[in-house]
Amino acid sequence: EARVSEEPTIEVSKSRILLVDDQTGTGSSLAVAKKYLLNLGAAEVRTFCLFSRKPEHCDYFVNPGMGVYFPWGKDA
Repeated sequence: EARVSEEPTIEVSKSRILLVDDQTGTGSSLAVAKKYLLNLGAAEVRTFCLFSRKPEHCDYFVNPGMGVYFPWGKDA
C-alpha cells in the first residue's frame, strides 16, 4: 500500500507542482502523493512518468506500456 513517509521540506501551499516518477505500474504511489500535496494546499499537482504501463496513471508520460527494471526498485 502506497503511503507518504516524509513531510515536504518546503512550503507547498498555493504552489503548482509537477510530481515525477521513473515508472508506475498501478499508479497508486502517484495518486497518494498527489492527494497528499493537494490536502496540504497545493494549487495544482500534475504527474509525469518516464515509463507507465497505462497512460491514465499519470498526466504526462514518455513511454507508455513499457516496464523497466531499475537497480534501485523493489523488483531488483
